[in-house]
Amino acid sequence: MKKSKYCLICLIIALLVLIIVPFLIPTQRYVDEARSLASSKLGAAVIIGGLNFGLLPTPRLVLKDIIVGKNDDLKVKRLVFIATLSSLFSSGKIIKLKIEQTVIKDQLSV
Repeated sequence: MKKSKYCLICLIIALLVLIIVPFLIPTQRYVDEARSLASSKLGAAVIIGGLNFGLLPTPRLVLKDIIVGKNDDLKVKRLVFIATLSSLFSSGKIIKLKIEQTVIKDQLSV
């Protein structure tokens, strides 16, 4: 009985750590790096409003309020990168990408 209680307590503590740790990671440095990398790859100014990490239910990276271009040519509310569990320990990574609330400004050349 004591062993099962000990295992249950350890499991609860592990779950709490997985939930709390992502909130303790300072993300501003990563936002700056992602912004400069995206700007250089796209050849346009990129603004990233925020970045969050998550470990449950699967590891994920969430970019918020992304704006591309000087005239807000592209706006994305949320961009979520989700790593599949089967690829975490393999050489090739499989990542799902979810894009939420995208607005593309229509450019008319006159």
